[in-house]
Amino acid sequence: MLIEGKISKTDMEIIKEKIIDNKHFPWYWLDEPVTTKYPGMHHVVMPRYNYAANEGCIINSPCYGFFNKIFLDFCKEKKIKVKRILRVQLNLTWRFRAKYSKPHTDHDFKHSNCILYLNHFSKGSTYLFKGNKVLKEIKAEEGKIVVFPGISHATGFCKKENEKRIICVITFEEQE
Repeated sequence: MLIEGKISKTDMEIIKEKIIDNKHFPWYWLDEPVTTKYPGMHHVVMPRYNYAANEGCIINSPCYGFFNKIFLDFCKEKKIKVKRILRVQLNLTWRFRAKYSKPHTDHDFKHSNCILYLNHFSKGSTYLFKGNKVLKEIKAEEGKIVVFPGISHATGFCKKENEKRIICVITFEEQE
């Protein structure tokens, strides 16, 4: 099931000031987000940890509290019951010739994905797959929040030169 919402105007103003327009925001090179064909930049807010033992979870960025509040407020409003957050990461990608990246899942166990679209860009939908077939195109829109099951998905790319696609990805488990 797809659940959508919006980031508040106040939070979007903070995102624009502190991340989008901040020339000193710490982005890090990522050779292989999914495949080496589509490198990008990232800012790991909360990295992956030992999920089976439920240990090793660390907060890696002062952005955690801000994005965690947006996420949990959205989940409360939409009656999504979060069991635990699995990872939080900001991703920055740009123009590639392909329509979208390689379809993938973020974890090899049952989970859900949340994407917050943080800036305006010309294209960059998220595509949900079943096998090699696109099931659904989630159109990107600045300030949009979307939650979907942790099924195979792919990231779309910007279509204009010098354009960037900035999102926050939060993966999590829901209470049964």
